[in-house]
Amino acid sequence: MSVPILFQQYTGQVAGRTGLNHASIAPYGAYAAGDGQAVMISVQNDDEWVRFCTTVLQSPEMARHPLLSTNPDRVRHREALDEFIRKALAPIDKSEFIARLRQAQVAFGLIRSVEEVLRHPALSVTEVDTPTGPVQLPRRAIPRTSLKERKAVPALGAHTEAIRREFAAGPSIPDEPPVSTRT
Repeated sequence: MSVPILFQQYTGQVAGRTGLNHASIAPYGAYAAGDGQAVMISVQNDDEWVRFCTTVLQSPEMARHPLLSTNPDRVRHREALDEFIRKALAPIDKSEFIARLRQAQVAFGLIRSVEEVLRHPALSVTEVDTPTGPVQLPRRAIPRTSLKERKAVPALGAHTEAIRREFAAGPSIPDEPPVSTRT
């Protein structure tokens, strides 16, 4: 929630829903090459913008376009920017798009289906007991507990009474956050 909170706090505006795009960085999001295969890109600064235009879009003049030369300008004119990028990428396929992104040293990520994620060698799973038998779950990227400390999935209703008692007792969250005593 950092981005929408900061956006609201410092611009006074509500950041609109942007899907995979970023509310305050452009271009940032999923862009499809001519073969329809999308790649997630993130142009983080104006130097990357110049490399992106020159190497990826092969349009160095776009880097100096008065409506697109800075990130705030690109965010303000995102619709026109995205249309230009779509047209520039139309003649190339995903592999060429990726090769150009690498050459330009622009951050990107591959968009994978759930099926592709399930087959990916980096996927690590753990087995957890449930009332209907063991299931395999993806491991946390940063485990909070060791695998030996994981508990079984509770049966439906196993904690109902305890939860009802807890909520009947009222909120246990203080109205005000604690005051820091650090100086």
